[in-house]
Amino acid sequence: MEKKEHFYKAYLLLESIRSQLASGSLEAGAAPQLCEEAENALTIFIGTVSFLIKYKMVAVRDITVTSNRHQEVAFNHKLGSLNAADSAYLTLDSDPRPFRNHAESSSILLVDDLQDAAIERFLSLSPFIIDNNAFLDKSQESLDIYIFSHVANGEYVYKNVNSHFQKMEEHNTYTISTAYEEKIEVKDEVDFGWEFNESSTKTLRPYAVLKEQFDNMQVDLSKV
Repeated sequence: MEKKEHFYKAYLLLESIRSQLASGSLEAGAAPQLCEEAENALTIFIGTVSFLIKYKMVAVRDITVTSNRHQEVAFNHKLGSLNAADSAYLTLDSDPRPFRNHAESSSILLVDDLQDAAIERFLSLSPFIIDNNAFLDKSQESLDIYIFSHVANGEYVYKNVNSHFQKMEEHNTYTISTAYEEKIEVKDEVDFGWEFNESSTKTLRPYAVLKEQFDNMQVDLSKV
Protein backbone atom coordinates (compact mmCIF):
# COMPACT_ATOMS: atom_id res chain seq x y z
CA MET A 1 0.00 0.00 0.00
CA GLU A 2 2.85 2.38 0.87
CA LYS A 3 4.49 1.71 -2.50
CA LYS A 4 1.24 2.56 -4.30
CA GLU A 5 0.97 5.80 -2.30
CA HIS A 6 4.50 6.85 -3.30
CA PHE A 7 3.73 6.05 -6.94
CA TYR A 8 0.55 8.14 -6.90
CA LYS A 9 2.30 11.10 -5.27
CA ALA A 10 5.08 10.87 -7.86
CA TYR A 11 2.49 10.92 -10.63
CA LEU A 12 0.73 13.97 -9.14
CA LEU A 13 4.01 15.88 -8.91
CA LEU A 14 5.01 15.09 -12.50
CA GLU A 15 1.55 16.03 -13.74
CA SER A 16 1.72 19.31 -11.82
CA ILE A 17 5.07 20.18 -13.39
CA ARG A 18 3.78 19.25 -16.84
CA SER A 19 0.76 21.54 -16.37
CA GLN A 20 2.96 24.43 -15.25
CA LEU A 21 5.22 24.00 -18.27
CA ALA A 22 2.27 23.82 -20.65
CA SER A 23 0.63 26.94 -19.20
CA GLY A 24 3.87 28.93 -18.87
CA SER A 25 3.25 29.56 -15.16
CA LEU A 26 6.50 27.98 -13.96
CA GLU A 27 8.71 30.58 -12.28
CA ALA A 28 12.40 30.55 -13.18
CA GLY A 29 13.47 30.67 -9.55
CA ALA A 30 11.57 27.47 -8.75
CA ALA A 31 13.13 25.49 -11.59
CA PRO A 32 16.21 24.09 -9.74
CA GLN A 33 14.13 22.74 -6.86
CA LEU A 34 11.49 21.34 -9.20
CA CYS A 35 14.16 19.62 -11.30
CA GLU A 36 15.40 17.78 -8.22
CA GLU A 37 11.89 16.85 -7.15
CA ALA A 38 11.02 15.71 -10.68
CA GLU A 39 14.12 13.51 -10.79
CA ASN A 40 13.13 11.80 -7.53
CA ALA A 41 9.53 11.41 -8.69
CA LEU A 42 10.64 9.98 -12.03
CA THR A 43 12.84 7.44 -10.23
CA ILE A 44 9.84 6.24 -8.22
CA PHE A 45 7.55 6.24 -11.25
CA ILE A 46 9.89 4.30 -13.55
CA GLY A 47 10.92 1.90 -10.79
CA THR A 48 7.29 1.02 -10.10
CA VAL A 49 6.36 0.32 -13.73
CA SER A 50 9.67 -1.34 -14.66
CA PHE A 51 7.98 -4.78 -14.55
CA LEU A 52 6.37 -3.88 -17.89
CA ILE A 53 9.65 -4.62 -19.69
CA LYS A 54 8.79 -8.31 -19.27
CA TYR A 55 5.87 -7.87 -21.67
CA LYS A 56 5.55 -7.20 -25.38
CA MET A 57 3.23 -4.68 -27.01
CA VAL A 58 1.57 -5.71 -30.26
CA ALA A 59 -1.02 -4.19 -32.57
CA VAL A 60 -3.89 -6.34 -33.87
CA ARG A 61 -4.88 -5.42 -37.42
CA ASP A 62 -7.11 -8.31 -38.50
CA ILE A 63 -8.49 -11.53 -37.04
CA THR A 64 -9.46 -14.61 -39.04
CA VAL A 65 -11.17 -17.73 -37.73
CA THR A 66 -10.38 -21.26 -38.90
CA SER A 67 -12.91 -23.88 -37.86
CA ASN A 68 -12.68 -27.43 -39.17
CA ARG A 69 -14.70 -30.43 -38.08
CA HIS A 70 -13.13 -32.33 -35.17
CA GLN A 71 -10.47 -29.65 -34.74
CA GLU A 72 -10.10 -26.87 -32.21
CA VAL A 73 -11.12 -23.44 -33.49
CA ALA A 74 -8.10 -21.27 -34.35
CA PHE A 75 -8.15 -17.49 -34.00
CA ASN A 76 -5.38 -16.14 -36.23
CA HIS A 77 -4.31 -12.57 -35.53
CA LYS A 78 -2.42 -10.30 -37.91
CA LEU A 79 0.03 -8.61 -35.54
CA GLY A 80 2.71 -5.95 -35.52
CA SER A 81 5.27 -5.56 -32.73
CA LEU A 82 5.55 -2.17 -31.02
CA ASN A 83 8.90 -2.84 -29.38
CA ALA A 84 11.25 -0.08 -30.50
CA ALA A 85 14.31 -2.24 -29.88
CA ASP A 86 13.18 -4.59 -32.61
CA SER A 87 12.81 -1.98 -35.34
CA ALA A 88 12.69 1.79 -35.73
CA TYR A 89 10.05 1.29 -38.42
CA LEU A 90 7.03 -0.56 -37.07
CA THR A 91 5.40 -2.96 -39.50
CA LEU A 92 3.05 -5.93 -39.45
CA ASP A 93 4.47 -9.43 -39.12
CA SER A 94 4.39 -11.53 -42.27
CA ASP A 95 2.58 -14.47 -40.66
CA PRO A 96 -0.52 -14.33 -38.42
CA ARG A 97 -0.25 -15.66 -34.87
CA PRO A 98 -2.74 -18.11 -33.29
CA PHE A 99 -4.55 -17.18 -30.06
CA ARG A 100 -6.53 -19.61 -27.93
CA ASN A 101 -9.21 -16.93 -27.62
CA HIS A 102 -9.78 -14.00 -29.92
CA ALA A 103 -8.65 -10.52 -28.92
CA GLU A 104 -10.35 -7.26 -29.97
CA SER A 105 -10.12 -6.09 -33.56
CA SER A 106 -7.89 -3.06 -34.23
CA SER A 107 -6.53 -3.16 -30.68
CA ILE A 108 -3.17 -2.80 -28.92
CA LEU A 109 -2.25 -5.65 -26.58
CA LEU A 110 0.23 -6.43 -23.84
CA VAL A 111 1.29 -10.08 -24.09
CA ASP A 112 3.59 -11.97 -21.77
CA ASP A 113 5.00 -14.46 -24.25
CA LEU A 114 4.96 -14.28 -28.04
CA GLN A 115 6.78 -17.59 -28.28
CA ASP A 116 3.79 -19.67 -27.17
CA ALA A 117 2.34 -21.97 -29.82
CA ALA A 118 -1.00 -20.28 -29.10
CA ILE A 119 -1.08 -17.06 -27.09
CA GLU A 120 -3.34 -17.30 -24.04
CA ARG A 121 -2.59 -14.32 -21.78
CA PHE A 122 -2.99 -10.75 -23.00
CA LEU A 123 -4.31 -7.38 -21.86
CA SER A 124 -6.02 -4.95 -24.22
CA LEU A 125 -4.83 -1.32 -24.00
CA SER A 126 -7.60 -0.03 -26.23
CA PRO A 127 -9.05 2.56 -26.40
CA PHE A 128 -6.10 4.32 -24.72
CA ILE A 129 -3.55 3.36 -27.40
CA ILE A 130 -4.48 2.79 -31.05
CA ASP A 131 -2.98 1.97 -34.44
CA ASN A 132 -4.39 4.72 -36.65
CA ASN A 133 -3.90 2.71 -39.83
CA ALA A 134 -6.24 0.05 -38.46
CA PHE A 135 -9.04 2.62 -38.65
CA LEU A 136 -8.13 4.55 -41.81
CA ASP A 137 -6.13 2.28 -44.11
CA LYS A 138 -5.90 -1.40 -43.23
CA SER A 139 -3.94 -2.04 -46.43
CA GLN A 140 -0.94 -0.26 -44.89
CA GLU A 141 1.71 -2.64 -43.59
CA SER A 142 3.09 0.07 -41.30
CA LEU A 143 1.83 0.96 -37.82
CA ASP A 144 0.85 4.52 -36.91
CA ILE A 145 0.55 4.65 -33.13
CA TYR A 146 -1.47 7.27 -31.24
CA ILE A 147 -2.09 7.59 -27.51
CA PHE A 148 -5.10 9.12 -25.75
CA SER A 149 -4.41 12.71 -24.67
CA HIS A 150 -7.52 14.51 -23.44
CA VAL A 151 -11.22 15.22 -23.90
CA ALA A 152 -12.36 18.26 -25.90
CA ASN A 153 -16.01 19.19 -26.45
CA GLY A 154 -17.13 15.73 -25.46
CA GLU A 155 -14.81 14.03 -27.96
CA TYR A 156 -11.62 12.06 -27.28
CA VAL A 157 -8.33 13.38 -28.66
CA TYR A 158 -5.24 11.30 -29.47
CA LYS A 159 -1.68 12.38 -30.21
CA ASN A 160 1.00 10.65 -32.25
CA VAL A 161 3.69 9.03 -30.10
CA ASN A 162 6.47 9.91 -32.56
CA SER A 163 5.72 13.64 -32.59
CA HIS A 164 7.46 16.35 -30.60
CA PHE A 165 5.28 17.34 -27.63
CA GLN A 166 5.90 21.09 -27.84
CA LYS A 167 5.25 21.11 -31.59
CA MET A 168 1.94 19.36 -31.06
CA GLU A 169 0.90 21.84 -28.37
CA GLU A 170 1.73 24.88 -30.48
CA HIS A 171 0.30 23.79 -33.81
CA ASN A 172 -2.29 21.18 -32.78
CA THR A 173 -0.79 18.84 -35.33
CA TYR A 174 -0.33 15.09 -35.23
CA THR A 175 -3.67 14.77 -33.44
CA ILE A 176 -6.86 12.89 -34.21
CA SER A 177 -10.30 13.15 -32.63
CA THR A 178 -13.24 10.80 -32.35
CA ALA A 179 -15.26 13.64 -33.91
CA TYR A 180 -13.44 13.20 -37.23
CA GLU A 181 -15.74 12.64 -40.20
CA GLU A 182 -14.79 11.41 -43.65
CA LYS A 183 -17.09 11.98 -46.60
CA ILE A 184 -16.90 9.51 -49.47
CA GLU A 185 -18.72 9.39 -52.78
CA VAL A 186 -20.93 6.34 -53.21
CA LYS A 187 -22.25 5.22 -56.58
CA ASP A 188 -25.90 4.27 -56.81
CA GLU A 189 -26.50 0.53 -56.55
CA VAL A 190 -28.48 0.49 -59.81
CA ASP A 191 -26.22 1.05 -62.81
CA PHE A 192 -27.86 1.33 -66.22
CA GLY A 193 -24.57 1.84 -68.03
CA TRP A 194 -24.88 5.59 -68.43
CA GLU A 195 -21.74 7.68 -68.14
CA PHE A 196 -23.52 10.12 -65.84
CA ASN A 197 -24.45 7.66 -63.11
CA GLU A 198 -25.81 9.43 -60.05
CA SER A 199 -23.90 9.22 -56.80
CA SER A 200 -24.40 10.26 -53.22
CA THR A 201 -22.14 11.26 -50.35
CA LYS A 202 -21.75 9.04 -47.32
CA THR A 203 -20.32 10.25 -44.03
CA LEU A 204 -18.06 7.88 -42.10
CA ARG A 205 -16.85 8.25 -38.51
CA PRO A 206 -13.95 5.79 -38.30
CA TYR A 207 -13.19 6.56 -34.65
CA ALA A 208 -16.78 6.41 -33.36
CA VAL A 209 -16.15 2.97 -31.86
CA LEU A 210 -13.42 4.47 -29.64
CA LYS A 211 -15.82 7.08 -28.26
CA GLU A 212 -18.33 4.32 -27.61
CA GLN A 213 -15.70 2.31 -25.71
CA PHE A 214 -14.77 5.30 -23.54
CA ASP A 215 -18.42 6.17 -22.85
CA ASN A 216 -19.21 2.58 -21.88
CA MET A 217 -16.15 2.52 -19.63
CA GLN A 218 -17.37 5.62 -17.80
CA VAL A 219 -20.75 4.01 -17.23
CA ASP A 220 -19.13 0.85 -15.86
CA LEU A 221 -16.82 2.82 -13.54
CA SER A 222 -19.74 4.86 -12.22
CA LYS A 223 -21.29 1.61 -10.96
CA VAL A 224 -18.23 0.64 -8.89
